[in-house]
Amino acid sequence: MNGGINRRMVLKTAAVAGMALMIPRPGRAEEAEPQIVITSEIQFNHGHEVRLTAVEVIRLLRATAGTSEPAVLDIQGASGHPHALEFSHAEIQNLLISGVLEKASTQVAGHSHGVLIRLDLI
Repeated sequence: MNGGINRRMVLKTAAVAGMALMIPRPGRAEEAEPQIVITSEIQFNHGHEVRLTAVEVIRLLRATAGTSEPAVLDIQGASGHPHALEFSHAEIQNLLISGVLEKASTQVAGHSHGVLIRLDLI
């Protein structure tokens, strides 16, 4: 060998560089994308349930865009009677921005329910 670069040195250098790319960088390797968690509380609840996912929030946002008609979310759950939440486009935007939305359900069987929805990133 004459001290110049040969094929073996190039391959060895490439292998070391490739392994260096796989070494986690401090503060970055274990950072995961935030998860969206949606929780709700229903006042005077007797079996009603808010089933709302991040995908559903986007669907409601799109359904209300450009219209004054509210989007409706059924919250009957295991209760023997229905209730729903009606969302305007502005309400859904506020939920996304502030992370909190308080609504009254539709009135059925002589009553309605106050509902608190929280959207958090964890």
